[in-house]
Amino acid sequence: MALALAMPCALLAAEADNLPAYQYPPEPVTPANAEHWQWMRAFYAREVSRPAGTEETLAQAERRAAQVKPTPEKLAYLDMELITFPHFGMSTASGQQQGTGKEDPRSFNPTAFDAREWVRFHKAIGAKMIVFVAKHHDGYALWPTQQNDYCIRSSPWRDGKGDMLREIADACREGGLKLGLYISLWDLHDPRCFNPRQGPEKMTPEQRQIYQGYIEQQLKETLIPYGEISELWFDGAGSNGAEDWNRIYELVYRYQPKCLVAMCGFGARWCGNESAVGDAVNWNVLPMLPEVQKLQWVPFHYGQLISKNLPSLTDDAAKLRGQELFFIPQECDTRVLQGGWHWDGTGEPRSLETLVNAYYASIGSGATLIISPSPDPSGVFSAKQAERLGALRKWIDDSFRDNLLAGANLTLTGGRSGDNPAQMLDNARKQPCMAADAATPLSLIAEFPEPRTFNNLVVEEFLEAGQRISAFALDAWQDGRWTPVAEGRTVGHKRVLPFSDTTTEKVRFRVVAARDLPALRFLGLFKALPYREAKREYAAADYHPALPEQDNLKPGLRWSFYEDAANGFLPYQEIFSDLRTTKVTAVATGLAANPLAAVGEVSQGRQRKQHFAMRFDGYFRAPTRAVYNFRARANTGCRLILDGKPLIENDGEGGVNGSAKTAEVPLQAGLHSLTVLYYFGAAGQPKLNLVVEWPGNIGGDGFGWSSYQRLLPLLWSGTDK
Repeated sequence: MALALAMPCALLAAEADNLPAYQYPPEPVTPANAEHWQWMRAFYAREVSRPAGTEETLAQAERRAAQVKPTPEKLAYLDMELITFPHFGMSTASGQQQGTGKEDPRSFNPTAFDAREWVRFHKAIGAKMIVFVAKHHDGYALWPTQQNDYCIRSSPWRDGKGDMLREIADACREGGLKLGLYISLWDLHDPRCFNPRQGPEKMTPEQRQIYQGYIEQQLKETLIPYGEISELWFDGAGSNGAEDWNRIYELVYRYQPKCLVAMCGFGARWCGNESAVGDAVNWNVLPMLPEVQKLQWVPFHYGQLISKNLPSLTDDAAKLRGQELFFIPQECDTRVLQGGWHWDGTGEPRSLETLVNAYYASIGSGATLIISPSPDPSGVFSAKQAERLGALRKWIDDSFRDNLLAGANLTLTGGRSGDNPAQMLDNARKQPCMAADAATPLSLIAEFPEPRTFNNLVVEEFLEAGQRISAFALDAWQDGRWTPVAEGRTVGHKRVLPFSDTTTEKVRFRVVAARDLPALRFLGLFKALPYREAKREYAAADYHPALPEQDNLKPGLRWSFYEDAANGFLPYQEIFSDLRTTKVTAVATGLAANPLAAVGEVSQGRQRKQHFAMRFDGYFRAPTRAVYNFRARANTGCRLILDGKPLIENDGEGGVNGSAKTAEVPLQAGLHSLTVLYYFGAAGQPKLNLVVEWPGNIGGDGFGWSSYQRLLPLLWSGTDK
């Protein structure tokens, strides 16, 4: 064992004496400031791509973004795919979902805890790392911290001489699992955190430095003695805001140079919700945004991640021009239990359908899924959780075991000479197929010796060369022509697209667009097993055909705003049934990237009881051939028309808040015309809610996120209207 691993915690106090002085707010992340910090110098040297000059062109920016590569640690992190952070501690012992920091530490006594059994449980469900929740918001430490007595040392467990973090660390190394740590900087117990949280601006400089010192001491206690730490999870919730993140990152780099700092750091970014729903357009290459450069993680979460604004920003190469760029993978978190993150008294897990949808929306969108099974107060995972997570593992293994492209006659077009398309079918995923030049799109045609039925496409990029693919499609040969089956945008580490069962003798996979020469690591077609309750079956003729592609489309919907010149009132039938009447005049029009934002904008400054109506026209781009479920809610009325046919009528029901109505419709992949009519005739604020779901992309229930935001990247409009 290395000397550092055996260093007593009492000797750690002097380790940070040579750090630069505490600074609030912390120094921004810039090349000039990197001279002060080892971690920043290493970050710029290994990960940051800087523009060659101030006059970088759009093409140069795209190509540079395509060549930003993940570090070996980030590649390994993405390859893990499934990791966990079991919530355990004082909240579990007290029966609360959120501890107060005032619970009796003697109440924690997990008599049946067995770290090796935890590792066996995780290996059985296919998890590759345990991110151990060593301290949650209540402040109770599951290692014998020297900073206060609110820790495992004050419990009857192991007669007060135990160290749960030590036992977990040893069991993970013994069992071949990676180890990560979740340490909450929000601490409801220790007075040095000055809770209830009042914000750094209300703290004296001395209070802020005391708070920083407390954080650093606990970090040194956990980063030094327990061996390799692969991930450090800093929950942004409730953090005091007075942290000097540079000093924190410097400690991590000094003692754990390969550790990824997640959520509040440059190692992994949050998905923005607690339902494991990743981004529909998931670019891992980000510009150094002002909030990120200034280490302002809460504004970054609320301004970009929770609001799902980052996908459109990173998708626009014009906004990458002249920017420092770096690669940061996405991490999607969710829980296993229905009741919450900690033990809820019943141990009743969420449904298999919910967990499979979490798989599609996280791992299937190119992210890593971190899920929280919850031990009971004795330290044991319930049999129900083991059974449900085992069922998820079995569904994944059985659904994606047999690649149906195996044995097909494969023809690769646009690839390099010597590239063998069969190497993309290898589970080892070591040899990519790469486009030879930009003139010929990369595509693969597979001809089967007999008709084969499949319902999932799996695509992986060779990220060692960078993330490059910006659009792809799958077609099936049916009725003597190519028929669209699925289409998607970004790929990254892995994109899994589910669609309805498709039977054919020939398929074609196409890279439609890329930022640079695309490189494929893996390609597969699979017949995934059912996991949902049986619903209505549709015949092939029931699927709405897609409209021809158009070159003049841009994200968003065209909107028209209607009001009466006399009193602003329009009756339902006048606006909804006959918009062509001369009595109805559009007083304003525009293009809305977000229909909800447009409603809010045009309603500003109106009187409380004034009424108006809006109409949105454009297209919905169905990413896969599937049965889609649309849901519309409004106050006081709305209608949805798809492909020229009324789909939802929800007029005047539900009062101020509005009630939701749903309808399902089978769609072929591609463009479908969409019209949304909205009438506001209620007091209060206008409200319009649009949701679309399809297999593998079910809306979540996480705070700060609504599933309609996942719809936004799929809305398009003609620019010539």
